[in-house]
Amino acid sequence: MKIKNLILYSLIGFMLFPLQGCTKSTPVQDVASSSAEQLYDEGEKYYEGKDVPQDHVKAFKLFEQAAIQGSAIAQNNVGAMYFKGLGIERNLDQAFIWTKKASDQHFAEAQYNLGVMYNEGFSVAKDRTKALELFTQSAKQSFPKAQYNLANAYATGDGIDQDEEKAFELYTQAADQNNPEAQYNLGHWYANGIVVAKNKKKAFELYSQAAETGLAEAQYNLAQAYDQGDGIAKNEVKAFEFFSKAADQGLVEAQFNLAVAYSKGVGTLKNEKKALEFYTKAAEKNYPPAQFNLGYMYAHILNDKTQAKYWLQKAADNGIQQANVALDELK
Repeated sequence: MKIKNLILYSLIGFMLFPLQGCTKSTPVQDVASSSAEQLYDEGEKYYEGKDVPQDHVKAFKLFEQAAIQGSAIAQNNVGAMYFKGLGIERNLDQAFIWTKKASDQHFAEAQYNLGVMYNEGFSVAKDRTKALELFTQSAKQSFPKAQYNLANAYATGDGIDQDEEKAFELYTQAADQNNPEAQYNLGHWYANGIVVAKNKKKAFELYSQAAETGLAEAQYNLAQAYDQGDGIAKNEVKAFEFFSKAADQGLVEAQFNLAVAYSKGVGTLKNEKKALEFYTKAAEKNYPPAQFNLGYMYAHILNDKTQAKYWLQKAADNGIQQANVALDELK
């Protein structure tokens, strides 16, 4: 069956509350007399388990003391830990309070995180306009996740006037800072000539960068490029490698294409058992081409008419016309 090309556009990815590490570390002897910087550095040691046993409870207490003294980075981390329930019982109201304190000090990560909370309605009424305002403030400070989310908003016109040129600019800024989702979407724009001249080689480079971080969609598109010789020399072995990586992360299109590769022996040795395994995984996720191919395997290779009819009917119900023909042949 012909390999199906994935539509390459991801939804906004909300990556919450990264802890921001410092390089200096001065041991805290007396919490009451220690500076916010000392408290933060000591908290980071316990959070990461650097030279001490990892202890999120102790890390939270130290971050909290630094936050009370007004450290924006500590306030952001206290908000993060309340949000995640790390070292303290989860409390979204406290997460909002502390994140806002850091955001009010123009801390870029906190502006982004507060934007996420407004966008998703965490401890506050959903407010897309306020979320975009905060993403914009964070993006102006070059925070890549904010640049990426803002780019998606401009690309789709979600809560803001659509502006593909502005989206392209922001995707580029985030991609240049190694944001994999931005690299992936920017690759799609180069591949399809959106705003910029079509450039399959540049698209391949961007997909490669995103795939190196483990982004399944990028791994899949990289596999497609190798499979079709699109922007790179055709290489069925490399295509199989990246289909495998994306399939292992549960991407249904990759699972289907991996099954095709196993069933035909493309880029790997023919293996009907593996083909059956991956067709089944994709079919169980209601992917119609996999349901059809699985039904075909049961009918013509495994000689199981009951399973064949079951999966072919699923495929037919999902609009695969060939499945109706195959069902008639089984009568």
